[in-house]
Amino acid sequence: ADLIYEPDRPMVLAEAKGIAQTHQVATMEFRTQHRDGRLVWVRAQAKWIGDEDGCPLLHCVFHNITDLKKAQLEMDYLVNSIPGGIASFRIVGSRFLPTFCSDGVMALSGHTREEFRALVGNHALRAVYKADRKRMLLGVRSALESGGVLDIFFRIRHKNGNLIWIHLNGRR
Repeated sequence: ADLIYEPDRPMVLAEAKGIAQTHQVATMEFRTQHRDGRLVWVRAQAKWIGDEDGCPLLHCVFHNITDLKKAQLEMDYLVNSIPGGIASFRIVGSRFLPTFCSDGVMALSGHTREEFRALVGNHALRAVYKADRKRMLLGVRSALESGGVLDIFFRIRHKNGNLIWIHLNGRR
């Protein structure tokens, strides 16, 4: 435990205690100090394998995921630096199933991520102002059928109650 980066230590110890109590397999990510002194990200998969002299024994497999974490942080930075935001949806029939929304989408709507998820549920068109939904759906279907660019304006209700215009540009 002494090698675990101090801010991550309580989480790792609590997770290990939970594994010992429940006998469930768990995965956790944390930072630790490498023997050369630098901090590295580690993904540990741990499993309870028994007790010895009243102490739980955990079998752990560790993977250095520093490069993966750096890539994720860079991707998050790039995606969240795009003005207005990025959203992707899977379309099933007339339902738009949200698969990803960047922080910029949340900023446009004024909602927190949790509030936006509750608003949208499993159909992203719920966020679109009711009077614009049919036009939006027709525009999306046309772009999907033609393979062309979707370029449409529609309104959403901001958290503060105001209607705001959104310009959606996308491709299938």
